[in-house]
Amino acid sequence: MKLNILGLAILSLALSASAQTTATPPAFEAASIKLSELQEGSDSNFNLGRLRMQGTLRSIIRVAYEIPNERIEGGPKWLDEDHYEINAKAEGPAETEQLRLMLQTLLADRFGLRFHRVSKSLSGYTLKLADGGLKMKEVPAGQSHSSSGGLGSLTGKNVPISRLADRLAAILASPVVDDTGNPGYFDFTLIWSPEKTNASTTTVNADDPRPSLFTAVEEQLGLKLEHRKVSADFIEIDQVERPTLN
Repeated sequence: MKLNILGLAILSLALSASAQTTATPPAFEAASIKLSELQEGSDSNFNLGRLRMQGTLRSIIRVAYEIPNERIEGGPKWLDEDHYEINAKAEGPAETEQLRLMLQTLLADRFGLRFHRVSKSLSGYTLKLADGGLKMKEVPAGQSHSSSGGLGSLTGKNVPISRLADRLAAILASPVVDDTGNPGYFDFTLIWSPEKTNASTTTVNADDPRPSLFTAVEEQLGLKLEHRKVSADFIEIDQVERPTLN
Protein backbone atom coordinates (compact mmCIF):
# COMPACT_ATOMS: atom_id res chain seq x y z
CA MET A 1 0.00 0.00 0.00
CA LYS A 2 2.82 2.41 0.93
CA LEU A 3 4.51 1.64 -2.39
CA ASN A 4 1.26 2.35 -4.25
CA ILE A 5 0.84 5.69 -2.45
CA LEU A 6 4.46 6.57 -3.22
CA GLY A 7 3.92 5.64 -6.86
CA LEU A 8 0.81 7.81 -7.07
CA ALA A 9 2.70 10.72 -5.52
CA ILE A 10 5.51 10.39 -8.08
CA LEU A 11 2.99 10.15 -10.92
CA SER A 12 1.22 13.27 -9.63
CA LEU A 13 4.48 15.20 -9.55
CA ALA A 14 5.35 14.04 -13.07
CA LEU A 15 1.95 15.12 -14.41
CA SER A 16 2.31 18.49 -12.68
CA ALA A 17 5.73 19.02 -14.25
CA SER A 18 4.37 18.01 -17.65
CA ALA A 19 1.52 20.48 -17.31
CA GLN A 20 3.98 23.27 -16.52
CA THR A 21 6.12 22.50 -19.56
CA THR A 22 3.05 22.55 -21.82
CA ALA A 23 1.58 25.72 -20.33
CA THR A 24 -0.70 27.83 -22.47
CA PRO A 25 1.35 30.41 -24.40
CA PRO A 26 0.83 34.05 -23.36
CA ALA A 27 -2.05 35.74 -25.16
CA PHE A 28 -3.75 39.14 -25.30
CA GLU A 29 -6.86 39.70 -23.24
CA ALA A 30 -8.44 41.40 -26.27
CA ALA A 31 -7.29 42.00 -29.84
CA SER A 32 -8.86 43.47 -32.96
CA ILE A 33 -7.67 42.95 -36.53
CA LYS A 34 -8.94 45.00 -39.44
CA LEU A 35 -7.78 46.10 -42.86
CA SER A 36 -5.52 49.14 -42.60
CA GLU A 37 -5.77 52.39 -44.51
CA LEU A 38 -1.95 52.50 -44.46
CA GLN A 39 -0.92 51.06 -47.82
CA GLU A 40 2.82 51.80 -47.68
CA GLY A 41 5.40 51.15 -44.99
CA SER A 42 4.65 49.90 -41.48
CA ASP A 43 4.70 51.09 -37.89
CA SER A 44 4.46 49.49 -34.48
CA ASN A 45 4.11 50.72 -30.91
CA PHE A 46 4.56 48.66 -27.74
CA ASN A 47 3.35 50.51 -24.64
CA LEU A 48 3.14 48.73 -21.28
CA GLY A 49 0.48 46.16 -21.99
CA ARG A 50 -0.80 47.58 -25.25
CA LEU A 51 0.20 46.96 -28.84
CA ARG A 52 -0.75 48.92 -31.94
CA MET A 53 0.72 48.16 -35.35
CA GLN A 54 -0.01 48.49 -39.04
CA GLY A 55 1.55 46.81 -42.05
CA THR A 56 1.56 43.75 -44.24
CA LEU A 57 1.48 40.33 -42.66
CA ARG A 58 5.15 39.88 -43.58
CA SER A 59 6.05 43.03 -41.65
CA ILE A 60 3.97 41.86 -38.67
CA ILE A 61 5.79 38.51 -38.65
CA ARG A 62 9.05 40.45 -38.83
CA VAL A 63 8.18 42.35 -35.65
CA ALA A 64 6.84 39.28 -33.82
CA TYR A 65 9.93 37.17 -34.44
CA GLU A 66 12.54 39.93 -34.83
CA ILE A 67 13.61 38.74 -38.25
CA PRO A 68 14.01 40.86 -41.43
CA ASN A 69 11.52 40.59 -44.27
CA GLU A 70 14.19 39.11 -46.52
CA ARG A 71 14.49 36.08 -44.24
CA ILE A 72 10.77 35.25 -44.24
CA GLU A 73 10.26 32.86 -47.13
CA GLY A 74 7.20 31.25 -48.71
CA GLY A 75 3.57 32.11 -48.17
CA PRO A 76 0.86 33.42 -50.53
CA LYS A 77 1.10 36.58 -52.62
CA TRP A 78 -1.24 38.51 -50.31
CA LEU A 79 1.39 38.27 -47.56
CA ASP A 80 2.85 41.45 -49.10
CA GLU A 81 -0.39 42.95 -50.46
CA ASP A 82 -2.96 43.01 -47.65
CA HIS A 83 -2.34 45.66 -44.99
CA TYR A 84 -3.67 45.09 -41.47
CA GLU A 85 -4.13 47.14 -38.34
CA ILE A 86 -3.81 45.33 -35.02
CA ASN A 87 -4.88 46.81 -31.69
CA ALA A 88 -4.40 44.56 -28.68
CA LYS A 89 -4.05 44.74 -24.93
CA ALA A 90 -2.76 42.39 -22.28
CA GLU A 91 -4.63 41.55 -19.09
CA GLY A 92 -2.24 43.78 -17.14
CA PRO A 93 1.06 45.64 -17.53
CA ALA A 94 3.40 43.79 -19.89
CA GLU A 95 6.83 44.64 -21.24
CA THR A 96 7.84 44.60 -24.89
CA GLU A 97 9.15 41.03 -24.95
CA GLN A 98 5.96 39.71 -23.31
CA LEU A 99 3.85 41.57 -25.88
CA ARG A 100 5.97 40.07 -28.64
CA LEU A 101 5.19 36.56 -27.37
CA MET A 102 1.50 37.44 -27.26
CA LEU A 103 1.75 38.67 -30.86
CA GLN A 104 3.23 35.30 -31.84
CA THR A 105 0.23 33.58 -30.24
CA LEU A 106 -2.15 35.91 -32.09
CA LEU A 107 -0.47 35.08 -35.42
CA ALA A 108 -0.89 31.38 -34.75
CA ASP A 109 -4.51 31.67 -33.56
CA ARG A 110 -5.94 34.31 -35.89
CA PHE A 111 -3.79 33.87 -39.03
CA GLY A 112 -3.18 30.12 -38.64
CA LEU A 113 0.55 30.78 -39.05
CA ARG A 114 2.73 27.65 -39.07
CA PHE A 115 6.39 27.66 -40.08
CA HIS A 116 9.77 26.03 -39.57
CA ARG A 117 13.22 27.55 -39.17
CA VAL A 118 16.36 26.90 -41.20
CA SER A 119 19.87 28.29 -40.76
CA LYS A 120 21.88 29.51 -43.73
CA SER A 121 25.38 30.95 -44.11
CA LEU A 122 25.52 34.07 -46.23
CA SER A 123 27.30 37.37 -46.71
CA GLY A 124 26.31 39.93 -44.09
CA TYR A 125 27.53 42.21 -41.33
CA THR A 126 28.29 42.17 -37.61
CA LEU A 127 27.47 45.16 -35.44
CA LYS A 128 30.26 45.95 -32.98
CA LEU A 129 31.13 48.73 -30.54
CA ALA A 130 33.21 51.50 -32.14
CA ASP A 131 36.45 52.67 -30.53
CA GLY A 132 34.85 55.84 -29.18
CA GLY A 133 32.13 53.94 -27.32
CA LEU A 134 28.34 54.14 -27.55
CA LYS A 135 26.78 57.50 -28.41
CA MET A 136 23.15 56.46 -27.96
CA LYS A 137 21.09 57.42 -24.90
CA GLU A 138 20.43 54.39 -22.69
CA VAL A 139 16.93 54.27 -21.15
CA PRO A 140 15.24 51.93 -18.63
CA ALA A 141 13.78 48.76 -20.11
CA GLY A 142 10.03 48.26 -19.97
CA GLN A 143 8.95 51.69 -21.19
CA SER A 144 7.06 52.12 -24.48
CA HIS A 145 8.96 50.90 -27.53
CA SER A 146 8.73 52.29 -31.05
CA SER A 147 10.79 52.71 -34.18
CA SER A 148 10.10 54.54 -37.43
CA GLY A 149 12.03 55.53 -40.48
CA GLY A 150 12.00 57.00 -43.95
CA LEU A 151 14.46 57.37 -46.79
CA GLY A 152 17.78 58.09 -45.08
CA SER A 153 16.46 58.30 -41.52
CA LEU A 154 15.73 55.96 -38.62
CA THR A 155 14.49 56.81 -35.13
CA GLY A 156 14.15 54.45 -32.20
CA LYS A 157 12.80 54.83 -28.65
CA ASN A 158 13.59 52.24 -25.98
CA VAL A 159 15.04 49.91 -28.64
CA PRO A 160 17.57 47.11 -27.95
CA ILE A 161 20.62 46.90 -30.20
CA SER A 162 19.34 43.60 -31.57
CA ARG A 163 16.29 45.46 -32.94
CA LEU A 164 18.53 48.13 -34.43
CA ALA A 165 20.50 45.33 -36.13
CA ASP A 166 17.24 44.04 -37.65
CA ARG A 167 16.35 47.49 -39.01
CA LEU A 168 19.86 47.88 -40.48
CA ALA A 169 19.51 44.43 -42.06
CA ALA A 170 16.32 45.55 -43.79
CA ILE A 171 18.03 48.71 -45.07
CA LEU A 172 21.10 46.84 -46.34
CA ALA A 173 19.12 43.82 -47.57
CA SER A 174 21.74 41.66 -45.80
CA PRO A 175 21.74 40.00 -42.36
CA VAL A 176 23.20 42.04 -39.52
CA VAL A 177 24.20 40.23 -36.33
CA ASP A 178 24.39 42.07 -33.00
CA ASP A 179 27.90 41.31 -31.70
CA THR A 180 28.05 44.06 -29.06
CA GLY A 181 27.03 41.94 -26.07
CA ASN A 182 25.10 44.94 -24.73
CA PRO A 183 21.58 44.05 -23.44
CA GLY A 184 20.49 47.67 -22.90
CA TYR A 185 17.67 49.72 -24.43
CA PHE A 186 18.35 53.00 -26.22
CA ASP A 187 16.91 56.11 -27.84
CA PHE A 188 18.58 57.17 -31.09
CA THR A 189 18.25 59.06 -34.34
CA LEU A 190 20.22 57.99 -37.39
CA ILE A 191 20.57 60.16 -40.52
CA TRP A 192 22.44 59.06 -43.66
CA SER A 193 22.61 59.42 -47.44
CA PRO A 194 21.10 56.43 -49.29
CA GLU A 195 23.02 57.41 -52.43
CA LYS A 196 26.37 57.30 -50.64
CA THR A 197 25.47 53.95 -49.07
CA ASN A 198 24.37 52.17 -52.25
CA ALA A 199 27.46 50.92 -54.06
CA SER A 200 25.52 50.58 -57.34
CA THR A 201 24.74 54.31 -57.41
CA THR A 202 26.75 55.96 -60.17
CA THR A 203 25.85 59.56 -59.37
CA VAL A 204 26.08 61.11 -55.91
CA ASN A 205 24.91 64.57 -54.95
CA ALA A 206 28.12 66.28 -53.86
CA ASP A 207 26.11 68.90 -51.95
CA ASP A 208 24.44 66.27 -49.74
CA PRO A 209 26.06 66.72 -46.29
CA ARG A 210 24.79 63.38 -45.00
CA PRO A 211 27.33 60.55 -44.64
CA SER A 212 26.97 56.97 -45.83
CA LEU A 213 25.08 54.59 -43.56
CA PHE A 214 28.32 52.96 -42.40
CA THR A 215 29.86 56.30 -41.40
CA ALA A 216 26.61 57.47 -39.79
CA VAL A 217 26.33 54.33 -37.64
CA GLU A 218 29.84 54.92 -36.28
CA GLU A 219 29.70 58.69 -35.88
CA GLN A 220 26.13 59.02 -34.60
CA LEU A 221 25.60 55.77 -32.67
CA GLY A 222 29.09 54.69 -31.64
CA LEU A 223 28.75 51.36 -33.44
CA LYS A 224 30.54 49.79 -36.39
CA LEU A 225 29.32 47.57 -39.23
CA GLU A 226 31.87 44.95 -40.32
CA HIS A 227 31.37 42.84 -43.43
CA ARG A 228 31.70 39.04 -43.03
CA LYS A 229 30.00 35.68 -43.51
CA VAL A 230 27.31 35.14 -40.91
CA SER A 231 24.90 32.36 -39.98
CA ALA A 232 21.32 33.59 -40.19
CA ASP A 233 17.97 32.06 -39.26
CA PHE A 234 15.24 31.96 -41.90
CA ILE A 235 11.52 31.39 -41.40
CA GLU A 236 9.89 29.20 -44.05
CA ILE A 237 6.10 29.48 -43.96
CA ASP A 238 4.20 26.19 -44.10
CA GLN A 239 0.66 27.51 -43.60
CA VAL A 240 -1.13 30.86 -43.22
CA GLU A 241 -4.64 32.16 -43.88
CA ARG A 242 -6.47 35.46 -43.96
CA PRO A 243 -7.96 36.26 -40.53
CA THR A 244 -11.56 36.94 -39.58
CA LEU A 245 -11.70 40.72 -39.19
CA ASN A 246 -13.22 42.41 -36.15
